Amino acid sequence: MVKLSKKAWKTIALVGYWAVTFWLLYPLIFKIITPLKAGEYFVRSALGVTLLILIFGKTFFDLLFPMELSKARNRLNWILLSVYTTIMAGGIIFMLVRILALYLNENADTYTGGGIEF
Repeated sequence: MVKLSKKAWKTIALVGYWAVTFWLLYPLIFKIITPLKAGEYFVRSALGVTLLILIFGKTFFDLLFPMELSKARNRLNWILLSVYTTIMAGGIIFMLVRILALYLNENADTYTGGGIEF
């Protein structure tokens, strides 16, 4: 049996966390959900967005309050972490807009006969 270091386990856990989050958000990203199936995927999408917000919060907290206070943070590391955080914020907003548009489409068909094309 191969003995893995603590850093390797953290990396494996993070990759697994991202894989689960991607699986939960897959129908939203690739427009698989139709207004008729929106109810089936709502909980799955909400859980995926919740996990995305948790990852965002951890990353943002790591950016503002690094664990190793004695070491100066590398400027490139800080820039890449800032870009990563900004991209994640955009992804969260995109997912929430997709859920909102899907919800509005479902209700618009009921009341007006039309929907929002997104």
